[in-house]
Amino acid sequence: MTAAGRGLKDTDPFDARTLTALAWRRTAIRIGAVSVVGAQLLALVYGGSAYALGLVGVAVGVMLHVSVSRQYVHHARAVRAGVHDSGMATARTRVALLSLFALVSGVGTLAWLLWEASLA
Repeated sequence: MTAAGRGLKDTDPFDARTLTALAWRRTAIRIGAVSVVGAQLLALVYGGSAYALGLVGVAVGVMLHVSVSRQYVHHARAVRAGVHDSGMATARTRVALLSLFALVSGVGTLAWLLWEASLA
């Protein structure tokens, strides 16, 4: 049963773009926040290197936020100008950046665990 069949209004493409942009922005803010909190917690043990890793996480969050904001503004202007638009462009760059950050974080965590285990 479709949304129209249940009496619900179908989502406007502009609304869908807005929700997509908001989801990406929330993701970017979370990455930055977790990086800051993690750096603060790890600074007690690892000092300045924890802050350096935290800055990398904040930079990734800022790049994601700027990327999605620019794309959203571009599409919002196109909609206001009456240009039919198929939706947000593919998020390949944002997904690749997020995946790379997750990979580096995972490998770094594994290396840290192995290093800590070898000291014990």
